[in-house]
Amino acid sequence: MGGARANYNQERSVGEKGGGAPTRRRRSARAKKKERRREAKHRTSEAMQRRLRKAKRRDKGEQGKRGAEEKGSREREAPRRRGRGGRILVEEK
Repeated sequence: MGGARANYNQERSVGEKGGGAPTRRRRSARAKKKERRREAKHRTSEAMQRRLRKAKRRDKGEQGKRGAEEKGSREREAPRRRGRGGRILVEEK
C-alpha cells in the first residue's frame, strides 16, 4: 500500500462500504488500480486540476501551429468558437 493509502484500509473493508477492515482479502490488480485512480482525483488539488486542464487545452492549439512555424507565416489567435481556440494563419503581406 502506498503512503497515501496507509490509512485507507481502516476506513473501508473490501466487501462493503464504510466500516473498519481487519479482514484481509487479496484484491485483484485491476481492483487496486481502479481504486487508486478514484482516489487520485481527490488527492490532486483543484488548482492543480485546473492547471492540468489548461495545459491540455494549450497544447491542443499548439498542434495546429506546428506546421505553420516551418512555413514561416505568422499566426494569430482565432476567436474561440465552440470552446476551442483554433489558430488561423495570417499570410505576410
